[in-house]
Amino acid sequence: MKFTLIELLEIIVIITTLLYNYFLIKQQIICWLFGFLSSVTGLVIFYEKQLIGQVILHVFYALMAVYGWYIWDKNKQELKVKKWTITMQAYTLAFGFIISFVLSYFVLNQFIENINVLDILITVFCFIATFKETHKIVTAWIYWIILNAASFVLYLQSGLFIYALLMLIYTVLSIKGYLAWSKELKNNKIT
Repeated sequence: MKFTLIELLEIIVIITTLLYNYFLIKQQIICWLFGFLSSVTGLVIFYEKQLIGQVILHVFYALMAVYGWYIWDKNKQELKVKKWTITMQAYTLAFGFIISFVLSYFVLNQFIENINVLDILITVFCFIATFKETHKIVTAWIYWIILNAASFVLYLQSGLFIYALLMLIYTVLSIKGYLAWSKELKNNKIT
């Protein structure tokens, strides 16, 4: 069986992102190294496919992997799983939708023909979910469950079938991550 360069890169992304998710769920700092490697590899793939939102997102992911390593290393003892208030969650959702709308209809359509609004929505909310991960906000996993399902559709539309399969796996891992972090959140409140 012969693979194209994009397919080989997708396989590398699968391996590194599965390792990233495994160690993220376990809250081990090494997750950020695998997150960085998968982000840089994904950046190449999405540049080739001209999915600008995903390119921007993967640059952000690479930067957040460095930031995540820094935050987790700096706050080894104090950084515990927590949750935001309902008000903060509502503001975050509103902010995400407003930014997506502005980017799609007033900014990017000035430079790019045929903006993929799903791509932009996924990109904006992945920024938010990734930020929440670096600070161990439990609802990051809820975002990921939804975002992975939406990404599955986007990648199928773009002919990235290996990535689409990966999104199904991520959805399952996100559920597992949510359950693991929720259990820790509950334990943090008890102690």
